Amino acid sequence: MASKRGPTSISAGLLDEQVTAAAPPPFAVVANRYRLDRALGEGAMAVVYRAHDKATGKRVAVKLLKPKVIKNSDAMARFEVEVKAHRSASHPHLVEFIDAGLHQGLPYLTMEWVPGPSLKAWVEQHGPLSPNLALKLFAQVARGLGSMHREGMLHRDVKPQNVLLALKQGQPNVSKLSDLGFAKVPSMRRLTRSGDFVGTAAYMAPEQIVQDPLDARADIYGLGAALYFALTGQVMFEGPVATVFVKHLHARPRHPSEVDQRLVKSVDQLVMTLVRKHPDNRYRSALAVAADIGRVVRDKPLRGIPLKVKPDRYTPTSAGGREAMAVFDELKQKIDKKPASSAAPGSQAKATNRPRPKPPTLPPSRKPASKATASLPPQSANTRSSATKAAAKKASPKRRPSKRALAKKRSSPKRPTRKSSAKTRRASKRRLSKKGQPKASGSNDG
Repeated sequence: MASKRGPTSISAGLLDEQVTAAAPPPFAVVANRYRLDRALGEGAMAVVYRAHDKATGKRVAVKLLKPKVIKNSDAMARFEVEVKAHRSASHPHLVEFIDAGLHQGLPYLTMEWVPGPSLKAWVEQHGPLSPNLALKLFAQVARGLGSMHREGMLHRDVKPQNVLLALKQGQPNVSKLSDLGFAKVPSMRRLTRSGDFVGTAAYMAPEQIVQDPLDARADIYGLGAALYFALTGQVMFEGPVATVFVKHLHARPRHPSEVDQRLVKSVDQLVMTLVRKHPDNRYRSALAVAADIGRVVRDKPLRGIPLKVKPDRYTPTSAGGREAMAVFDELKQKIDKKPASSAAPGSQAKATNRPRPKPPTLPPSRKPASKATASLPPQSANTRSSATKAAAKKASPKRRPSKRALAKKRSSPKRPTRKSSAKTRRASKRRLSKKGQPKASGSNDG
């Protein structure tokens, strides 16, 4: 029975997701029949109490509107629609309607009390459901939703918070769809103003976001998004509300098996068909969904999946829808321009992100210096003089010859030394005597 009121929801019938300790009103008995026990939750418009029905002896849930709401014509009109929807919808997997009326001028609605948590609370505490259990519970929800569709009604807010679980031996056994505060009934006048959104962002169909005319396939999209959460423990799209809207319109969600590899292909196929962008590409009815869920459980091939008759992108059908789509397209361009992470996926990203080890460096006082450069003043590499370079080159150790060069030198024969004969010495003397003796360069005259 929980929900939020904010930019993504406008309903008199929804309650905050976090239960608050709302105190019972001064009167402890409503309509001389329902003795209030404790508050189950409080929203902006109403408080829901657990109560004891003195007529039947059973526990019930009583929704009591706040005094400030009776002056709000839109809120009162929504409450009337919720009561009408509860009166018209009757199914084992819808929360049962019991009574409605006024008590001391305050409207109240009495419903069946389900002694168990919501699907959202269960998954947050215990983790995702097993595939068989999730499929069993959602087949029940689909049948309850189908009974609403047969009466010409739309729920418009199918989400895990509105799926209540009855437990058996500590495990979910029966699911019931609750909270008809957003329901649309036949011959209902339009209560939503332009710019207001009916539903919850994480589970809204594309046509619901741009406020195009809706049919049962919008509820089927929400059913698929809720089943996605039950199987994976994650919503399909995360982020701010506007970003989530853009993703519903343009982005493909990850397959459930990409989140949990234990999920089989038929589960993937079922869920991804439920959340296709174009309504014509989804299941035609909730009862067809329930039938195919049964086939998945029995490991039979799916039969109700329609062929993709159109490209799977949403195209607005109304002038207002096209205007809204243009706004979201512009927002998408702004989101796409934001810088993305440059890290590569997988192991390559890990390798590039790992810091490279730096080579060890010695302290400045321990750095070895050559003999020639030790006494020189410190200079940069670009300003060293040629003399400094020559000194450093001279001080550098001589390169030792290789073993091959030494072996070649030892193996080569030595050239014989040429000895000058007496005849050669006499010939050299004659040549010198003809030319005269050369003058000494450093001789003294006296």
